[in-house]
Amino acid sequence: MADIKIDSDSGKFKAGADQDLEVYNDGSHSYIKNTVDDQTIVLATSTGGATTTAVTVDGSNRVGIGTATPSHLLDVE
Repeated sequence: MADIKIDSDSGKFKAGADQDLEVYNDGSHSYIKNTVDDQTIVLATSTGGATTTAVTVDGSNRVGIGTATPSHLLDVE
């Protein structure tokens, strides 16, 4: 089971065994941050029990909309 905590010093929500996912607001911007190098962040939806990748940001900062494997800086399917 993943560990979840709120860092009392920074106010960051952290999740994962190594707290490698952070969600926070710095007063100007909101962030969803993967702190592990070369890892992917996926925003997904679920319809009728099937999970569909909506947006992917990979470890090379390529963004895919409608694709889990973007091959360009912006890859729209």
